[in-house]
Amino acid sequence: MTLLDAREPATALALIRILVGLVLFYDFTMIEFHDLVPSLFGPHAEGGIAATVGSANPPIVYRWLGATTSTGILIHRVAWVSSLLFAFGVLTRVSGAILLFSFAQLAHAYAIGDRGIDMILRHAITLLIFSGSHATLSIDARVRTGSFFPRSSVPAWPRFLLVAQLAWVYFSAGINKTHPSWLPFPIGQSDALYFVLLDPHFARFDFSFINSVVPLTQLGTFATVAFELTAPLFVFTLYCRRFPGDGRLRRALTRVRFRELWMLVGASFHLLLVVTLRLGIFPFGMLACYPAFARGEDVDRFLRRERGEPRAASIADEEE
Repeated sequence: MTLLDAREPATALALIRILVGLVLFYDFTMIEFHDLVPSLFGPHAEGGIAATVGSANPPIVYRWLGATTSTGILIHRVAWVSSLLFAFGVLTRVSGAILLFSFAQLAHAYAIGDRGIDMILRHAITLLIFSGSHATLSIDARVRTGSFFPRSSVPAWPRFLLVAQLAWVYFSAGINKTHPSWLPFPIGQSDALYFVLLDPHFARFDFSFINSVVPLTQLGTFATVAFELTAPLFVFTLYCRRFPGDGRLRRALTRVRFRELWMLVGASFHLLLVVTLRLGIFPFGMLACYPAFARGEDVDRFLRRERGEPRAASIADEEE
């Protein structure tokens, strides 16, 4: 079976859909809660900073509906509502398309605030729209089958592409960390983490105590770069799992359980960012995509076991 022909339960993709939708719903809620919508998405003429009709390339919705604060508010609220509908799987492909379009319009209007995690999540939404993520754990599934958690088998290629995207994000982040603060002795001092924890703009707490544990911050900096640079090796372990074979490297990676170790380090890395630094939705958005690293049948089996279903019910309709 080729990768493009592979099928699997929709459970992993459904979890990504739910988590991505909820992360964006939270982000849009915070913008509304802090009353930032008029400032971020209103036109210059009305006190906002959005790039609207007066700019060289205004967002298309502002051209359609007019460059007003009300238009910015409308786009934001459409994105806000559609993110929740997408998470719950209500007309999933339609709500996903609306979310993608409105999210892109907000990014166009407030280009200087379009973060890397926003781009990653828009790519994820695009893949999810064309996937079978709505086949389970959705209102759509409930309407179609009478169950929120039916057995399902969908193409696996959207998950594969998401894995490739995440691996490239990590690897490109690693190869671009060329400043000496990221590099070990003798080129640098691996002190990037030390300095960011002492930056009051990012740090959640007073970390002045780390002056007594500088080697630990250096180890954390080194581990971060090593984690990112080994992303291609992680993808290779996924390939080895799907296409078993023999070889010294395969045996070594299996012996040290590299796949599980890499995912554990990545999840721990993002959770530590949540606790220590103010980075917005970045760590949550990345973790929302982590179910892509697990086979759909494994996620399906785990959730069915947690629901107390008999073992036979957790077997995928079709193996990867």
